[in-house]
Amino acid sequence: WGLYTMIEDPSNKMIDTQFADGTGNLYKPDGDGARLQSFVESAMIKKTNEDLADYGDVEDFISALNNGSGQAWRDELELLFDVDGFLTYQAVNQAMVNWDAYGWMTHNYYLYADPSDDNRLVWIPWDLNEALLIKGMIPGGDAPTDSVLLDEIGSEWPLIRRLLDDEVYAATYGDKLAEVIAGPFDPDTVKAMMQANHDLIAPYVSGAESQEAAPYSFLSSPAEFDDSLTSGQDALFPHVDERVAAVEAAL
Repeated sequence: WGLYTMIEDPSNKMIDTQFADGTGNLYKPDGDGARLQSFVESAMIKKTNEDLADYGDVEDFISALNNGSGQAWRDELELLFDVDGFLTYQAVNQAMVNWDAYGWMTHNYYLYADPSDDNRLVWIPWDLNEALLIKGMIPGGDAPTDSVLLDEIGSEWPLIRRLLDDEVYAATYGDKLAEVIAGPFDPDTVKAMMQANHDLIAPYVSGAESQEAAPYSFLSSPAEFDDSLTSGQDALFPHVDERVAAVEAAL
């Protein structure tokens, strides 16, 4: 019926292949508690160790996040959560634009308490099918989805607001934005990758070997795919150029 993507389940193989120890607590937060303003057990949906009522790792993290300031606050928070990894993720997220994510939506991430790192929580992004798209304003939201510096994000999203209100973390975030557009999201680099992947799947999407057919395809025509890098409302090459310019202007 056409070309499909295959997804590796974080609660199965991924934590075993990406971490030295895959026995820790893996959470897939969902609902208002996923904002991380306070600990809500029902929102911290466990995907490993489901029969064990041990939420201490994530409970301590949320408490530390929402209390304190300055160096003592940073020291405690970094013992419980990979802050640097999250700031890297957030810089990539805002450079490329991925609006179906924390800061707009109360889902689409995992937290893994890594036993090989004293159960420090690691942020794992999830469900990136809306990446590289400009949506504008989410109904009921208070920030445009293409915001770079995230000044519009309110206190109901403490993992963004409290980190970026801290001068040390704000500076780190700025450095990471600069690194993203100079490295993996450099226009020449990312466009070459997009072109290579476009060419790789083209025979199966719009070429002789394509089996794409309604109602199993999102394409209105083969040309929609063929031109997707360079023309049309959601063309990728112009999007990359516009986003790099936006980050440069913000910095």
